[in-house]
Amino acid sequence: MLLAPLTLATPVKKAATTGPHIAGTYQLIYRMLPDGKAMTGQDIQGMMTYTATCRNLNVHWAEADGKAVSISYICGYEFKNGEYCEHPMYWMQNNLGEPGLKYDVPANKGDCTKVTVNGKKTTFALSGEPPVVTFEGDSLTAVAEGQFVDHWAKVK
Repeated sequence: MLLAPLTLATPVKKAATTGPHIAGTYQLIYRMLPDGKAMTGQDIQGMMTYTATCRNLNVHWAEADGKAVSISYICGYEFKNGEYCEHPMYWMQNNLGEPGLKYDVPANKGDCTKVTVNGKKTTFALSGEPPVVTFEGDSLTAVAEGQFVDHWAKVK
């Protein structure tokens, strides 16, 4: 079997030297739904890694009707002028909002969003996605108002 090397269409930009430290690998522990139900175990899995310059996200879950939904995303990112900015390289979604695979990067995905730092908490919106994320110590919370609250823990 011959495997071709993966090449990224967009070069990774060097991260700004200032900004919060969020690097690490985070595992999705559970998702809380608006009705109070928690999704865990086989209902939802996720892994997200932030390096100094890149973010890689993979999440898979089963809807109430059993339909599988997934997202895979790769981007460069940087903190600059009090903002968090992503530079999309790859996006894949399956059964997210509409049936089938889609590879189109969501509108506004490359926009920058304001960063708020309050003590050990760092909060910013993910442009082109519903969640607002908060990093605090070894935890990450992603809140998509009216949709879900995801709870992530840093892998050690």
